[in-house]
Amino acid sequence: MSTRRIKIALCALAGREERLLKVALARLGGDAAHYEAVLADRAAQAEIAIVDAGSERSLRLLARLREAHPALPAICISDDGLAGSSRYRLARARLLVGIQDLLATLVADGLPALPRAARAGTPAPAASTARLPWSTEPAVAAGPRPLAPLNALVADADEAVRVALADGLRRCGIGTTAATSAPRVAALVANGNFDLVLLDAALAGTDGYELCRQIKRDPYTRSLPVVLLSSRLSPFDRSKGALAGCDGYLVKPPSEAALHAVAEAVLLKRSVDGIGGLIKRGFRTAALR
Repeated sequence: MSTRRIKIALCALAGREERLLKVALARLGGDAAHYEAVLADRAAQAEIAIVDAGSERSLRLLARLREAHPALPAICISDDGLAGSSRYRLARARLLVGIQDLLATLVADGLPALPRAARAGTPAPAASTARLPWSTEPAVAAGPRPLAPLNALVADADEAVRVALADGLRRCGIGTTAATSAPRVAALVANGNFDLVLLDAALAGTDGYELCRQIKRDPYTRSLPVVLLSSRLSPFDRSKGALAGCDGYLVKPPSEAALHAVAEAVLLKRSVDGIGGLIKRGFRTAALR
């Protein structure tokens, strides 16, 4: 009996998750099937998608894939394993130990056949609005899916600085996650989905400049906006930040106006939908505050 190769589209997952899944999927499978991980933008013939249920970009890529393959089943990853419209869900902490069993269940349930156009590598007709058997979505559409709120990683050893930055960002409509050390920053960036990183240039151990360089070297995180925080702002400091690839610079403690202006500027660089897209995710411009 020939071994079937099943392509699995990875839809804009966090860098570390994507790398681990590529390795894990290459090793999974048995006599009947093997799995091959492909990035979503190269996944015309994918039979399964893996998405981050909390990532707007990941869900947008899934929607794009379903334009060519309306019945494409998805595995939704989230922190608690409960988020997402698919009944195939997985907690982030159990990703590697649970993916094999979940894939086996999904395949046993029966994979929808690829549309003829997808098999031929050409665009398929528009997706059907019929409810699919593997979906837990209501039969009647309930309107647009809520967009994931904006989230920033705030890394500074000084608690007073972290609290002040978190308060200022909250008033801009941006949630925050705190970190106090370089290893914690690296772990959160690798595993999380952040829209912005505020990074103390003088962080103990690996300083902010080197952490910024590491983020910008990684192809999976290089588009993540990084703002360096420093108690001074000399031409030398600006040059170091520019060489590290940072997107912005703030002097501590920043005024609320300065924090808001820098956050808006760097978020707009990444936003594919402009300021309107940011507002839909809860961002408050100066006019809305």
